[in-house]
Amino acid sequence: MTKRIKIILFSIVIILPFANNCFGESSSKQTSIKLSGEDYWYSFLLGGDALKETKEFDNGTVTGKYLTRHGYVPFIISKKKINDPKSKTQGYIFYGNFNAFWMMKDKKRESRERAKQQLKTITGLDFNSKEEWEQWVQKNMPYLHFSEDQGLLIVVMPEVNQNESQSLR
Repeated sequence: MTKRIKIILFSIVIILPFANNCFGESSSKQTSIKLSGEDYWYSFLLGGDALKETKEFDNGTVTGKYLTRHGYVPFIISKKKINDPKSKTQGYIFYGNFNAFWMMKDKKRESRERAKQQLKTITGLDFNSKEEWEQWVQKNMPYLHFSEDQGLLIVVMPEVNQNESQSLR
């Protein structure tokens, strides 16, 4: 009798919640992941349904559903992280890396051309290979910035005054 009770309890506690998650039934205790600003912008740029059902709240947070390889997961992020220029810049770089990867990987010419066009859309520059993109990012990483005015990932070189430039030589 006690063995049956243990099996039933095991089924209720362990197997049932696992089965619900596997078959898409949401658990009332499902918690939201804290999404980074970089992941938010990367997903935003991917478009489609990468982010869905987003809602802004007066308390400074945004919630919604974030597409992962395991399906949609509820997320929460602060508006402060979304508006952080470094997070937005990094999200654009992640998106560029994604497109550069497909320039190399995809054998279909139209897919490679679309990836090249996406890189041009986010930078205003032409890249003909994944290596060109990677070299540009590596060379300019400390100076990359997303320009709200231009809507582009740009290189912003620091201004150096006369006295500082002499000490840099």
